[in-house]
Amino acid sequence: KNELALDAKKKAIEKLEGNLSRIKIQNTKQQMERDRMLYASSMDAMLNTIIERTKKQKRASILSKATEIFMSITNKPDVYKGLAYDDGKSFAMHIVRRDGERVYHPSSGEKHVLAISFLVSLSLNSDRLTPMMMDTPLSRLDPEHKKNIAATLAGLDNQVLFLAQPGELDDNTRKTFLPSVAKMYKLGDMRVGTVGAYVF
Repeated sequence: KNELALDAKKKAIEKLEGNLSRIKIQNTKQQMERDRMLYASSMDAMLNTIIERTKKQKRASILSKATEIFMSITNKPDVYKGLAYDDGKSFAMHIVRRDGERVYHPSSGEKHVLAISFLVSLSLNSDRLTPMMMDTPLSRLDPEHKKNIAATLAGLDNQVLFLAQPGELDDNTRKTFLPSVAKMYKLGDMRVGTVGAYVF
């Protein structure tokens, strides 16, 4: 009888030990899964921090370069301080006067110069030199703006395809960028006249 009772106790102990072993393995697996989730969560947070930091740096770089270009193109460098973002998230920009005040109602020419400054800055802030195409970027601008834009485009390492209507280029503007022009084409259409295409 004692031997039977002893065997039963041994079996019960073995069963308990087996259960404990399974629980231990299960707990270890759960702990490993928790560790994996914690690791994934920390990696996700780290990646988001890097992305946000990179975005801020890229936004700052785009704004800085756009301001530099704007100030080199504008015919009022003594009036303007540069450019600023409209808010902390978008890439919409506005002109800032020397006294720090925003220009709320820029002229069409000022908007045009701001847009060109932003687009050139975006191109210069990309990881590779991308070709740029500009369709009549000098229309409605005065001779000084035209000359300054031509000088800016001529100084780029990017390939630029520049379309101009007849009369859009005055002599000073043409002289400014012609040394950088690799190819020049005249595109004709009897209905609208001739368009000049310059590649530099």
